[in-house]
Amino acid sequence: MSELNIEEPLKIRLYPDPVLKAPTEPVTDFDEELAAFVDKMRLVMDIGDGVGLAAPQVGAPKKIALVSYEDEFYVLINPKVLKEEGEQDGDEGCLSFPGIFAPLKRPYKISVTARDVRGEERLYEPEGFLARAFYRLL
Repeated sequence: MSELNIEEPLKIRLYPDPVLKAPTEPVTDFDEELAAFVDKMRLVMDIGDGVGLAAPQVGAPKKIALVSYEDEFYVLINPKVLKEEGEQDGDEGCLSFPGIFAPLKRPYKISVTARDVRGEERLYEPEGFLARAFYRLL
């Protein structure tokens, strides 16, 4: 993660910031710098009262996403969707588009593999709103 300056405060990037459309790169170093960056992302997400946050939303074109829902916190690094099932409709918002909500279709259930902050691979199979939160960040 050496290309990230963890000393600088993170802030939400608003559309049309180019980093929001830039391709993301996989994380290869699972170290203290990554852990510190994830902690800072979580703080920004909590301050913004968000359910999820992706690294590009704070200016880092990396494959990192966080989700916080019903007292559970998920770190999704280098996530991959393995399977999608069903369909659900609902309004979604985004911290990078403040005050804007739009109706979107998403899978009802997904299977996702991702690494945690230590680099350990995890399998998640969220349904309903949690699947929606995961999916929109991947």
